[in-house]
Amino acid sequence: MMKRTYTLFSLLFILLFSCGNESEDQQDVFRVIPVNPNADDELSLSDIADEIEAVKLEETDESLIAMTTKVERTENYIFIFDFSQQKIFQFDDSGKFLQLIGKIGGSPEEVERPVGFSLDRMNEHIYIIGMRKIVVYNYNGDFVRYIRDYSFPNYTYFMNDTLEVFRTETKNLEGGGFLKFPTRYRIDPSTGGRIDSLELTKVSLKSQMMFIMTDANYYSESTDKTYFYLPVLFPEPFVRDTIYEARSSVFEPSLKLDFGESAVSKTGNKAVNIRSFFRSDRYLIVRYSFEGKAKLLIYDLEEYMSYNLDAGLDGGEHSDGEPVLLTPLPAESNTYYFSAKKLEEGMTEEPNPTLYFVKLKN
Repeated sequence: MMKRTYTLFSLLFILLFSCGNESEDQQDVFRVIPVNPNADDELSLSDIADEIEAVKLEETDESLIAMTTKVERTENYIFIFDFSQQKIFQFDDSGKFLQLIGKIGGSPEEVERPVGFSLDRMNEHIYIIGMRKIVVYNYNGDFVRYIRDYSFPNYTYFMNDTLEVFRTETKNLEGGGFLKFPTRYRIDPSTGGRIDSLELTKVSLKSQMMFIMTDANYYSESTDKTYFYLPVLFPEPFVRDTIYEARSSVFEPSLKLDFGESAVSKTGNKAVNIRSFFRSDRYLIVRYSFEGKAKLLIYDLEEYMSYNLDAGLDGGEHSDGEPVLLTPLPAESNTYYFSAKKLEEGMTEEPNPTLYFVKLKN
């Protein structure tokens, strides 16, 4: 079922100047999408999904999952991080449990307080993000090496066979206060050496603070493009409302949301905070809060239709009526996932979740 809010978007044209061996300027369209956070729309998962694949995860004493924090998959394996248990589970593509990857601890071969992982598909390595270092294992669970220069990383991602590490640097300001500047580091996975770094933004704070988002996802992929959005990790006076196209070592503005007067409350405070901003060939998927209430925006770029949902998508039979929030699946274009636990008749305890891999409509 869908209840529609029709919107018109304004078009701003900007020239994107190419470099390198290209000799012609390229022209692209920079859309500005108006958002009405007061709208109360309805939308079902089936309205935007082209294909839905279900994988029931095997339940053993070792494979019990409490929280599906992050998922990545290859042709043969599914890897799941459960932040609540500090564990990374490996299943085969049918959902059969294989093993736990990584060891918790402070030795060189162990991970201290893992907060996420990324897959190097070319070398069949898994990079586990710890608070003190990044530890690399192969798909068999064997230790390969560690990278120590990036403590407290916020997020990692593999793009073009290069490891990207995001962390927030901090500098003390004269007279008090702190300067925060989120930075992206690109690392050669074969050596662990730094290729380059890019400072993304700067924010001055009176006191030392930062939020860790264990389920953060900065990237989403369409058929031939990769998009980037930097979540807010500390208080900011403005709404971070633009998604970028990732082009090698640079980011180009791709699309902007316009909340209008709703962005500021009646008391003059910021009313909108965007948690994540994804883009596929056809849809925008934006999780945000409005005056402290969780909202989900689905925008159809083909039909120019906006859906503002209070909880999430209606998952129907796939989620037993629970609202669905989609998360992009790394290295797979237009593909998202969610997990759901179904308590069947006669069960007294929650089962292991079923993973749903969703291919969005083009």
